[in-house]
Amino acid sequence: MAASTQTAPVVDRLLTVPETAEVLGVSVKTVRRYALVGRLPRIQLVDRGVWKFRARDVQAYDGRDLTRAPYSQRCA
Repeated sequence: MAASTQTAPVVDRLLTVPETAEVLGVSVKTVRRYALVGRLPRIQLVDRGVWKFRARDVQAYDGRDLTRAPYSQRCA
């Protein structure tokens, strides 16, 4: 019998607000602020209102404010 070539789907770990703060090196308050303004994508578990963050999103975060135009465009 031939071996299957299908791979299992990658499961992305969900981080809590404190875990996300630790990874980013910022405060819990800062993580919440980033999520509220859209700088960091979040998942809200509806039944409990708990915020979670995908580990890949947190690792990819580079500190850029994606909600604002670049400084050069704001000052033009």
